[in-house]
Amino acid sequence: MKSSLAALVIWALFFSGNCYRSAKVQGPETLDPGQEKMAPITLTKERAVNSFPVTPQTLAAAPQILEVSVTKVVNPEKLPVAIYVSLSPAGEKAVPELEKIPLGNFSLYPPDRPGKFLLQATAAFDKLKGAVAPKANEVRLVLEMKSLDAKESSAPVEVTLAPPQWRTDEPK
Repeated sequence: MKSSLAALVIWALFFSGNCYRSAKVQGPETLDPGQEKMAPITLTKERAVNSFPVTPQTLAAAPQILEVSVTKVVNPEKLPVAIYVSLSPAGEKAVPELEKIPLGNFSLYPPDRPGKFLLQATAAFDKLKGAVAPKANEVRLVLEMKSLDAKESSAPVEVTLAPPQWRTDEPK
């Protein structure tokens, strides 16, 4: 009896450990692995706007969710900043009123710490598709850093962002 109970406990520990390990190894599934090959961008006071290209695969999939990862923050005075995120169609077919299609914005809290932020992308892709049929590599994901502090400071503020992760919200 004791040996069967010991075997059962060992089996349960082994099985639960394997389940935990396999669940932990699996990361979020992205729609476009090509996005991961892009280099991170850095926003500073001097260069507050930067962008990533939106790949043709991402445009075709029109994902529901955008994950923005702030990987590094240099903000010694802890000045409040916000990051505004939008899609920007380019090229000869670009429509002036669609210069920037907002996805949303977020603020760092605490203002000197990195983090991950999820933004709903469905409405922006619907607006983009409804107004213009962009060609491949003519749409950019624009990120703009704005100070939320009324007083001007000479302190450096630097925010580094990883390439975007586009995802669907469909259950598996």
